[in-house]
Amino acid sequence: MAGKRVYVPAMAEGSVEAVCAAMRWLGIDARPTPPSDARTLELGSKYTGGDGCFPAKVTTGDFLKIAQQPGFDQKRTVFLMGTTDGPCRSGQYAPFLRKVLRELGYGEVRVYSPHGEHGYSDFQGFDTAFVRTAWRALVSADILRKLLLQTRPYEMEPGDADRAYRESVSDLCKTIEQSCSSTPCQMRSLEASLLRTRDRFHSVRAVFDRTRPLIGIVGEIYCRLNNFSNQELVRRLEAQGAECWMTLSPRVARIAQTSQLRANISHSPCPRSRCMGFILRFCSCKNGARGPTTRPRTVGWFRFQASDLAGAENVQFAILRSHSRLGRVARE
Repeated sequence: MAGKRVYVPAMAEGSVEAVCAAMRWLGIDARPTPPSDARTLELGSKYTGGDGCFPAKVTTGDFLKIAQQPGFDQKRTVFLMGTTDGPCRSGQYAPFLRKVLRELGYGEVRVYSPHGEHGYSDFQGFDTAFVRTAWRALVSADILRKLLLQTRPYEMEPGDADRAYRESVSDLCKTIEQSCSSTPCQMRSLEASLLRTRDRFHSVRAVFDRTRPLIGIVGEIYCRLNNFSNQELVRRLEAQGAECWMTLSPRVARIAQTSQLRANISHSPCPRSRCMGFILRFCSCKNGARGPTTRPRTVGWFRFQASDLAGAENVQFAILRSHSRLGRVARE
């Protein structure tokens, strides 16, 4: 990929920036696809069938927007689109994208598709160091997202939590890009970055309300994480007086389920890198009340029909009144 620019689908804000930072750490010019908009859906709907899943429209539309930009050089462009086996249609995204690009005259664009069978570790020329760094980047970004969701509904000054989050994402990406190649050294840098994140969120003035309902968001992974695809659903629920919760590391969990990645991480010479969960306990613990530490158990379920998401799966929510261990620790 030397001399080429790699575009990575922006499934989740924060996570995609962190992965691109891990790639730039290796000297690869990687960046997220531009923010999705109406043009994304226009192009995606035009070149995909009505029976395809909604993320296929969004990713295809975002890539085609890039291809139509003035000065686009298809010989120096790589579109990253992971693939996998199994019932999920995402295994067809890369072949379909190649077909569309070829038919539109962009056949020289390389579509690079690492396979999920080996934890997406089959990057050509990428070794265990990259896999480990990308893993840490994803888990760290998920921690940042969790802290944002736990803080924003209770902030006294609108925008403070978002500001802390953006600064933390920028800090994390800079830390990853400038981290050393030594595993323990890199881990210490990430710990320092997450400690700064802790301090930023603790500086956000907030009043935590035990009675605010906690709504867990589940469903198709892309629509759940991508703000454009779910039409800023989290913010809309927060505006109605709710706090939203997503299972920790939905993107990371998908990777962790593959065999080789966990093997690569467990072989790390730094024992602490075998599980990033300790970082949460380490960086989130601080004296001082940060809101309620316990909630009642689950009280019910309901389904939300995302009627405007043509071709997308229904989005489901669980009304939860219990915090995960992560939630409890982050509030302490």
